[in-house]
Parts: sequence; structure tokens; C-alpha cells
Amino acid sequence: MLKKTLLFLLLAVWSFKPNAQSIQSVGVITDNFNQFTTDNLGNVYTIRNHELKKFRPDGSLWLLFSNISLGNISFVDATNPLKILLFYKDFSRIQFLDNMLSERSPVIQLQQLGYDQTVATCTSYDNGFWIFDQLNFELVRFNQDLIQTQNVKNLNQILGYEFTPTFLTEHNNYLFMNIPNKGILVFDIYGTYIKTIPLPDLIDFQVYNDLIYYLKEGKPSVYNMKTLQTSVLDFPESLLSYRIEKESICTTSSGQKNTIFLWKKR
Repeated sequence: MLKKTLLFLLLAVWSFKPNAQSIQSVGVITDNFNQFTTDNLGNVYTIRNHELKKFRPDGSLWLLFSNISLGNISFVDATNPLKILLFYKDFSRIQFLDNMLSERSPVIQLQQLGYDQTVATCTSYDNGFWIFDQLNFELVRFNQDLIQTQNVKNLNQILGYEFTPTFLTEHNNYLFMNIPNKGILVFDIYGTYIKTIPLPDLIDFQVYNDLIYYLKEGKPSVYNMKTLQTSVLDFPESLLSYRIEKESICTTSSGQKNTIFLWKKR
């Protein structure tokens, strides 16, 4: 029954592949993890405490990275599979890894750069990265040489309210910031605020082309940024999370918390 309902989900949600008529199961990952993410090559990454595992698209374990001295991993951004960002929020640290999960460069100590209360970060174009510092409501972009290229201070005054972002992601020259009690704030690559997408109370989301994928009460939902329309899919299983890439999709359900189901376009 679960396999049939997942099949229904894939056929319905693959809205960026309108000609997709069928999918096939390519693997299952059973692991003890807190969260997971994917890259555009179909690889899957699971995170638990200080440990990061990388699985191939067929679900087989490939690589492992762990550095207990850095603390627990708060967030992983694998948007660029050749430069994977690990964020250690408790100690304001960032570590970049290559595609073999080897350290690309020394650990970035954000406190040494003058940012003591970084609460969110993500990768950016040309090997850069964004951070949001809660102390001064400051949005900052660094290039690969740790030189600031954009700096927007006092965003609370610009927006007219105080907030704490839980998630950042950059896609197609736009930066998306999740503010649970407001929605998704959209900025251009210079840090200029553009608009707020009215999708409040989100824990996580994924941007793919003109679509935003997210969960609403356990149901996979899609927001179209061009038409401003939202679709909530009628899926009988309550999902914990799902990720969509070019040719694949990964899902977890509340019934099987330690299992990631892997699917691919036939």
C-alpha cells in the first residue's frame, strides 16, 4: 500500500516534468538520522549529531564524515555537490567539504569574522555563502576568499518587525529566507528585499525553478511563484519530508521514520 501511495505522489508532484508517465523504485535507505538532504546528482546525505553520511542514488552507503570537535551539525547545504556546506550553529562554524567529503579548507570561525550570533547560512553563487546574524539583523554574503560582497544591516527596521530566520537557500539568483510566523522572504543577489511569499509556519522548503515544495500538515504541497497558486496533494500517508531533484525524489513518512524511499523517472 505504501509503495502505491508513493507512486501516486510522484506522478502528481513531478509537475516540473509534465511528460513523466512513470517512475520506478531504485532503493531504500534505512539509517538513524535527524535530517536528510540531496544534491542535483541524486546523492542523499543523512545527518545525525556530528556525523554526515553520503549515499549513492541507489541507496548504497558511499562516504562518511565526522568531526566531533566541531560539535553537532545543524544544517547541510549540498546545492553545489563539489562544495558542501556544513553549519555548526552552536559554535558559529562553517566547514566546506568536497564531493568525497574531504575538508576543502580550514574551518571558518564566524565569531572571528565579527559575527557572534549567526542563526542561518547557505551556499551562494561563485563559491560564496550567506549568513544571517541575529545580533544586528544583518544579512551578509562572503565570497570564497571570505571577503564581504554584500552587507545589509538592520533588516528589522527595513521590514518593520523583528524575526529569527530558520532557513536560507539561494536559487536562480534569488535568496529565500524562512520566517515561520511571516512566510518566505525573497531577496536578490545583492541582499535587496523584494517580497514576502505568504507561506507561514514552515520548517523547511525546497525551491526548484519557479516552484516551492514544502509540507503542509504532512501533505506535500507546491507553490507556483509565477501563477501564485498553491496545490496540496491528496496523499494518504503523512510525510515527514521529501526532496525533489532533476530525475529523482526522496520521501520519508511518519510511519517509517528511519527510512528514506528513493524513486527515479523511468
